[in-house]
Amino acid sequence: MSFHVSMQASMIIQNQCHLNKCVILFKQSLSTDVTSNRLKLASFLVSTGYLQSALIVLCDIQQRLNAKPIKVCCPCGNRNLSDTLLETFTRYSVGKCSSNENHMALCVRFLKYEAFCVPPALLLEMNRTGIEAEYSKLDRIQTDWDRHVSVDADVFMYYLKYLTYGGLGDIRKQLSALEGLTECIQNHTEELYHLETAYNLLGHCVEMTGHCLELTGLLEKAASVYLMSLQSKPRNNAANWHIRRLCGNTQYT
Repeated sequence: MSFHVSMQASMIIQNQCHLNKCVILFKQSLSTDVTSNRLKLASFLVSTGYLQSALIVLCDIQQRLNAKPIKVCCPCGNRNLSDTLLETFTRYSVGKCSSNENHMALCVRFLKYEAFCVPPALLLEMNRTGIEAEYSKLDRIQTDWDRHVSVDADVFMYYLKYLTYGGLGDIRKQLSALEGLTECIQNHTEELYHLETAYNLLGHCVEMTGHCLELTGLLEKAASVYLMSLQSKPRNNAANWHIRRLCGNTQYT
């Protein structure tokens, strides 16, 4: 349901049509799980400039995550480091990932047809094919057929909060969102399913903060975060592009 709604929303944004229909469609899909469809709605609202509405959705998501124990699951088939433990993997895998469970937090996955609902930095994760010349032709064909990007729900929530508060000009809360994103990654590294993407989004936030506050030291810190992303996934990683861009002193927001 979320892919269908988000793809329609992306087409509506692309064609500059009225957005009310998108909101109605998103509302009909919110009951599938705790986070993923709500985060897609928030991403849609951020992408179309409805920042106050996006903030309401994001605060609701955080309240839901804090209200009760949430089972985190990746429908992409990825495993996090903690899943290598037999007890943990068994606990998560019994019954598979049922998207109809209202205590389930699924990773957020965007297909290329949803591109207009995706923040620009996350699009780089989707279009990282061809960044490195080392990939075989088969690698490129396979990725072109299934080009998508996935991100852990709590990581994406903090990232969208950072963008939203920045767009609203609330620097204090924007920095608080950055702190939340940093702690989320540092405290739950082994539990994240898409660690390289998490590091790349964190690096982008640190980089934007450095440009905003004119602190060159933060740009160096952003580069170190991108390097951590490469350590977690050396190949087919948008961090390569970020690092080359920083070395060329090219700003990206």
